[in-house]
Amino acid sequence: MKRRPVALAAALVLLLPSPRAACATQVFPDVSRGAWYYRAVETAAERGWMLGVGDGTFVPNRTLGCHEFLTLLVRSLFPDLTSAISDPWYRESCDAALHAGLLEGTDLLLRLQASGGNWEQAGASGPLNRLDMAQMLFNALRLRGKAPENSSAEVPSEIIDRDAIPPRFRAAVTVCFEAGLLRDTGDGRFNGTDTVDRAQAAAVLCRLWETVTGELLQTDPLPEDVLAGLQADVLRLVNQRRAEAGLRALEPDPRLCAAAQIRADEITELFEHTRPDGSGCFTVLDSLGILRGTAGENIARGYDTPAEVVDGWMNSPDHRVNILDPAFRYLGVGCVVLGKRAFWVQLFTG
Repeated sequence: MKRRPVALAAALVLLLPSPRAACATQVFPDVSRGAWYYRAVETAAERGWMLGVGDGTFVPNRTLGCHEFLTLLVRSLFPDLTSAISDPWYRESCDAALHAGLLEGTDLLLRLQASGGNWEQAGASGPLNRLDMAQMLFNALRLRGKAPENSSAEVPSEIIDRDAIPPRFRAAVTVCFEAGLLRDTGDGRFNGTDTVDRAQAAAVLCRLWETVTGELLQTDPLPEDVLAGLQADVLRLVNQRRAEAGLRALEPDPRLCAAAQIRADEITELFEHTRPDGSGCFTVLDSLGILRGTAGENIARGYDTPAEVVDGWMNSPDHRVNILDPAFRYLGVGCVVLGKRAFWVQLFTG
């Protein structure tokens, strides 16, 4: 029997596509149920953090302004800081954010100081980039007592362009990655000058809320067809990797998938190869009457798509051993989404 260490995700600006069968209505006509950001937008709207843009749409891909993100931070985590209606609409929230310290270390603060405190001249309505967003998130964590006292400036090694991150932002970027608030942009890079859109902001707000309050924003179970598609994609991607290594393809096993789904539920409670009742992970196979000679388990959390989680496992030597083990013949895949975070399990048998 083989027991493999866990695969952790560095952060989460993007989310798993997860349409909800239990949802009867669609919050915004331009936010489809199949969109990766659907549940985040829905939650942000339900809680009054983010609104539509006047015509009833959300416009998820529209670039977010610095003033908008500061308003969202105040509205979601620091609502007691402001209650007044101001002109322009964002001034009260931005002033409150400034006095609370949410702008410390940002480029926006430097521009604001250079302009003598004039938000318009400081370009507050200009696009928010990922560096300033990371710093604002770090400041929010610090103000809510959730940032580590001694924040490391060692950006995670998996970020290819870590040396391009200005030193004064590195602690913020590192903390945000370790807290699961941010991750790379899909190419292994942080790309700090990239702008942020409204869909990404909704996702980050939900993740920040969970990190600060400890409240998981529960989701409904994945619809059967969505889960089946994820399982099939993981199997296909694994078999591609095995074919490249000259190995035979793994075969799907419905009973193993059922066992993996049980384990996916369990690792939301205890992210270990030990089950919540204290028994080993492979006892789930025994409970379902699944005979096993050799067996292996890979687990992961925070990866948003089958491609990302398979890449994550393949980039980890211990997990890659399971995927490329010639003794294995069958694979079961489980996936659960809890609090905007995907939990994945692979179970292998020979």
